[in-house]
Amino acid sequence: MFGGFAPPQLSAEEIRQLEDEATWTVKQFITTAVVLYICTLILPTHAAPLPSVSNYHRQLPANGQPLPAPFVVEAVSSVF
Repeated sequence: MFGGFAPPQLSAEEIRQLEDEATWTVKQFITTAVVLYICTLILPTHAAPLPSVSNYHRQLPANGQPLPAPFVVEAVSSVF
């Protein structure tokens, strides 16, 4: 039914090259995963703590209007 066309066969050298490329890709992925895991263990102990936004919704002024987001205040103050 679909006969008559077969893909060209790869030589032993081409197969070896593709195997080497696949091995390199797997090694690169594993190395990246390990480095990222180590970074998650090291960086939080040395980095400044992030501001908490969990209680942000409770910080309403007396008129009930929400406060501007802290990053917006910092961005505007750096411009002006």
